[in-house]
Amino acid sequence: MNRFATAQRRGFTLFEVLLTALLMMIAASMVIPMFGTSDSAYVSAGAALMISDLDFAQATAINEPSDDVAVHFDIANARWWITPASDPGTPFTMTNGDPYDTTMGVGRADLAVDVAIAVSGMVDDEFAYDAYGRLSQSTDAVITLSRGTSQTVITIDAELGFLTAQ
Repeated sequence: MNRFATAQRRGFTLFEVLLTALLMMIAASMVIPMFGTSDSAYVSAGAALMISDLDFAQATAINEPSDDVAVHFDIANARWWITPASDPGTPFTMTNGDPYDTTMGVGRADLAVDVAIAVSGMVDDEFAYDAYGRLSQSTDAVITLSRGTSQTVITIDAELGFLTAQ
């Protein structure tokens, strides 16, 4: 018996592998919706977007040191926007031309439905990053995102600008 003929009989054909994968996908598509989406998934989506935007604001402040970069919050509408500190009415724009103006559950934050925002350690619900990436205030900024019993707390260290999320 040829040793190559023996090797060909030991494994699965491409058709068998594809058929098995297809059956597993069909079964998963029927089972996954039964679990629903938990509050923590919505909060995690909102936190990921918020952290990304805060990183952008800090990097922009460092890259454009002539003006601090402010992050503003509208708590009642679960909204935030990022502007030059000298022009709080004009948000920065993303590469696609949209403004850095985000509302939970809408547009790019559509996965964060009904996520509430609470802030502390800020004056007038806003803070700014300086040219060194630090907060231009002496107290840490704290942002709490919540929905139901799930929450994420984002803290920005005033002295170093480091961000932690729990």
